[in-house]
Amino acid sequence: MKPDFALSLSFEGISLLNRQKTGWSHVGYVDLAAENLSDHLEKLNAKAKRIADGTVYSKIVIPNEQIRYIVVVYTEQQDASYLQVEAALTGATPYAVSDLVYDWEVHAGQLYIAAVARETLEEAEQFACQHKFNPVRFVATPAQNTLQREIDFGPCEGANSLLPAGEKFEPDQTIIEVAGHVIDPAPPQPSSAQAKASKPGRTKTKTTQINRSLAGARIRARGWALRLVPVLAMSRPQIQLRTPTQTLRLTLRLKTTVAHQAQQRTI
Repeated sequence: MKPDFALSLSFEGISLLNRQKTGWSHVGYVDLAAENLSDHLEKLNAKAKRIADGTVYSKIVIPNEQIRYIVVVYTEQQDASYLQVEAALTGATPYAVSDLVYDWEVHAGQLYIAAVARETLEEAEQFACQHKFNPVRFVATPAQNTLQREIDFGPCEGANSLLPAGEKFEPDQTIIEVAGHVIDPAPPQPSSAQAKASKPGRTKTKTTQINRSLAGARIRARGWALRLVPVLAMSRPQIQLRTPTQTLRLTLRLKTTVAHQAQQRTI
C-alpha cells in the first residue's frame, strides 16, 4: 500500500498533504508559532480523517536541512553496494555510520548518497505518533542535482503494528509535487458558544495570568522542535557540518525572545 497522506516537517511549521490522481494537494498547515499548537494539530488530524473516510496513514517527509548529501565519482559497471556507500559516509558526518540511515542511487557516472541521523527519524516518528498521524515510512524530497527520485529512508519503527495484516508499503518513485488544496468534505460547524464569542463586544479581555499560562503551554507544545534539530547540514554543494549542539544554538538564536528564553531553560 501507499499512504495517502504525507506529513512534511520543517522548522517553521507542519504541512499535511493528500495524494491525488495527478500528484499531491495541501490539506492544511500549522505554524509552530501558533497558540495551542496541539489543538491545531488535532484539528488537522480530524480533517484528514474526514478526507480519508477512515484510518489516516502517512509518510513523514524529512526536511532537507536534516539530510547530508554526498556525491562520489563512480565508474564501475555494476550498481554500488552498501559497503561502498558506508565507506563514503565514514567520517563525512559527526556520527558513526551505524547511527545513520541512508539511501543511494547511481546515475551519470556518479554515486549520489542521502543520509540522515537515526535519532532524527526516531524523534520525527514520536511526534507524528503523538498526534495520531500513523506514520509508516520516512521519505524526503531530494535537493537539486542529487537523487532523481523520492528518497526512501525505510519504514517507521511502529509501521508493522499500524498496517493491516498482510499489507506492505510500496515505495513511491515520483517526487512529491504539490498543487491546490483539498476541500474538506464535511467541515465542522462552529458551536453556539463559539458563535457568540466571535460577535463584536463579547470578547473578554484576558488577564496577565492567563496570557502567561497560554505562553507556557505554547512553548511546551513546541518542545518537539528542540529535539528535532537539524543534526545534519545539507551540502549545497558543500556546507560545513555542525555538531548537534552548535546547530541547536543557531536554531535557538532564530526564535523570538520569549521562546528563546524558554527553550534555553529546556536545554
